[in-house]
Amino acid sequence: MSSSPTQRSIAYLKKQGYMVGIVEYYNAFSRRRHDLFNFIDILAVHPKKKQTLGVQTTTQSNISNHMSKVLPMGKVRLWLESGNLLEIHGWVKRGKKGKRKLWELDCRKITLKDLKKSKLLLFD
Repeated sequence: MSSSPTQRSIAYLKKQGYMVGIVEYYNAFSRRRHDLFNFIDILAVHPKKKQTLGVQTTTQSNISNHMSKVLPMGKVRLWLESGNLLEIHGWVKRGKKGKRKLWELDCRKITLKDLKKSKLLLFD
């Protein structure tokens, strides 16, 4: 049975002690998926660390597409300036030839420095 990148990220975050909720939804009328603020699939809070984390999930091969989607958004800047964290989780199956392949996480943390590098800080 194959699990989605979202389900793998949820399991990973729960193991890290986060309370997790899916904030992406499917609109049957428009036949499109909609993210919270157009860039968050999962919202996670950690009671001990006092952190709020937004996560965009995908496959590892799509990370660069999601980075180019997220970085130009002014909403991302507002999210980060409000003290929240943002990560892109890219999942890939890896393993030695002839051995069982296991899912591995490629986690990219998005910071205000990343936004400054992109030079696209306008609000949308």
